[in-house]
Amino acid sequence: MDEEAVKTMYTLAQSQGYQDSQADFEQLLATDATALGTMYGLAQDKGYAEDLESFEILMGLKKKEEPVVTESVSDAGSSEQRLASRDFEAERMSAFGAAGGGRVVDSREVPQEGYKSPAEIAKRDSATTAINTREANIAAAQLSQRQEEAQRITADLPPVAIPEGSVTDALQQLRDLYGQYGIQFSEEKVPAAMTRAGSKVVKATVPRGAGGKPVEVRLELGEDGNIKPSEATKVDALLRENARYVGETDQSFVEKALAVQNIRPVPRIDSSGVSTVKMASAEVDGKFIAYPTLFPKDPAGTTSTNADDWMELDFGMEAQNEAFKRGEVFYFDTEEEARAFGEGAWKGVVPMDLEFQKRSQELGRDYDSDMAFLDELTERRDEYKFIEDLPPPGGRYEEGLIPASYQKYFIDGNMVRDDIEAMRNEKEAELSILEAQFDEDNVLLRLKEDRDVALGKRYE
Repeated sequence: MDEEAVKTMYTLAQSQGYQDSQADFEQLLATDATALGTMYGLAQDKGYAEDLESFEILMGLKKKEEPVVTESVSDAGSSEQRLASRDFEAERMSAFGAAGGGRVVDSREVPQEGYKSPAEIAKRDSATTAINTREANIAAAQLSQRQEEAQRITADLPPVAIPEGSVTDALQQLRDLYGQYGIQFSEEKVPAAMTRAGSKVVKATVPRGAGGKPVEVRLELGEDGNIKPSEATKVDALLRENARYVGETDQSFVEKALAVQNIRPVPRIDSSGVSTVKMASAEVDGKFIAYPTLFPKDPAGTTSTNADDWMELDFGMEAQNEAFKRGEVFYFDTEEEARAFGEGAWKGVVPMDLEFQKRSQELGRDYDSDMAFLDELTERRDEYKFIEDLPPPGGRYEEGLIPASYQKYFIDGNMVRDDIEAMRNEKEAELSILEAQFDEDNVLLRLKEDRDVALGKRYE
């Protein structure tokens, strides 16, 4: 256990509202996979660049594997010793740099050969299994948490019923009832060359379900061309397993982003550079918020760029209280949304997004959900390209720092996992689902194309 690192994480937990002792905190990490995953995520936010297993070792939740020494006979008949693992003790460094929480990365050259001896192979397999098990446990805990939240949200809702009338009218009524819970409804006319003329594909979709992936159900039409009443059971199940609040706050994401961009008319200028807005996120009283940490000393605002007229507060209760006093707190439906906003997701929004948001609403769509879907599609494309370009199993990745979210594709630092092909196929299948959903959504395709043209981007 790195006592200084544990203390750092305990302090970080306190800043997020944790009130128990450090001993209780350590016990919580040892027994609660969700809490462990949350703290690992916060550590990554502060610059921690190692994998989950390394984080557990750092927190004292798992022991380091000692180097295993084996004997092998060289061509000259002499014996040589080989370590079956990297020198963990020499490799161990402070979890967080003193100047701001950044992870100190070991810059030593890593041997280029793969594991060869039986002991090395066994260690590799054990490491792979441990990574898979821990990630599966965290994913299962997160899934359970999201499903419980969905059940809480829908507990008082009556069973879903398909409205009478045309498909278009029925879907609009369903959007009005369930759009606020993240359920999208669409109809697409199928080309006559593919099926009988005039046929439609009617779908209920959750862009990001409880399991973190898109979930879709197709609704069958009756002989009269309307949605069959019996299809209500599919929508009901989709709702109760994946519901989340989309419309809980008064402001849309676009409106909140533009508000933040205009919150400081002038920047602070000091030796560190030019700063206008610095944000953080937290959960307060069961609500997820983002808030600024850089304030003019005068609550009425300032036109001064002089650093003496500004105050920067550590993220935590002090900054939160100041933000609440000034009415500069922004609410979100999920921890992920608040964290992304605090990390700068608001920076990519432009004023013309308000016009596209209005147009989206007129089409019966949720602009925030559509933009979130496009962001996820971009992230999945980037991730797939990353793993597609990796060296063969056992090879070393030497193209630069590995993003924290991609550490799962490696063991022993930068060695590509043996099962990378299976993982690549899994990611390709997930990306294909999103690509198919995007390709079939003509309305979203057109919205994205129009927005990209307006922003001067090349349409993809």
